[in-house]
Amino acid sequence: MPDTFAAPDMNGLGYVGALVVVGGAVTAAVGDRPFKRR
Repeated sequence: MPDTFAAPDMNGLGYVGALVVVGGAVTAAVGDRPFKRR
């Protein structure tokens, strides 16, 4: 079933998902200080 993972849609979703996860982790780690400054 390598064709399923090779599909452009799945590849795009995986790429976007990875960016969201990485972005969320960075925001939680680095963005935690600036946002807590209320």
